[in-house]
Amino acid sequence: MRMLLFVLAVIARVSAGQPVYFGLSGGFSVTDFDWKRFADAEMNGEAGSPVLAACAAYSVTDYLLTGAAFEYVFPYQVALMTPVPELNQETRTTLDISQIYLGLFNRFRYQLGGFGPYVQAGVGYYMGSTQSRTEMNGQALSDITIGVKSAPGVNAEIGCTWKHISVSVVYHMVQRRKETDDSKSGMNTWNIRLGYHTGL
Repeated sequence: MRMLLFVLAVIARVSAGQPVYFGLSGGFSVTDFDWKRFADAEMNGEAGSPVLAACAAYSVTDYLLTGAAFEYVFPYQVALMTPVPELNQETRTTLDISQIYLGLFNRFRYQLGGFGPYVQAGVGYYMGSTQSRTEMNGQALSDITIGVKSAPGVNAEIGCTWKHISVSVVYHMVQRRKETDDSKSGMNTWNIRLGYHTGL
């Protein structure tokens, strides 16, 4: 959070006298994880959860914006079933996976009447941990927090603005390591967002 405030302060200072853009958005996030490495299990389908985002930027030229972005994904809830052949049973593991993004971006835009289609590239840090609960026949076997190391990643976004409304699709790409065994796995996500912005 301190880093976000610092970046926003830098933008405010650098952009003195320049058109400034502030945006808030919300939507839905869908995982594109490497589940075999992340949870040592196969997934039928992916998990989804609401996402909130904020950004601030200033206009370098009529076609280029540069700024900072923050995203918070409400924990993905994933249930994994693992057979225990020797007991003729299976365990159910429920994962609550949180992911937070803080980074910088460049946005290339073009104005077509009232519409402003754009493409955007970003780089930043991905954070958040995972809560794991395992049970068998309704009896709790474990309830632990799995540390997942923060890591740098990149993202690509396409979208369009109209007056004060924006619609966008973002793909986040990041490899993060679990603290338990230091194994690395992909924690990529798709985000679809609807937002409101001021400025410009």
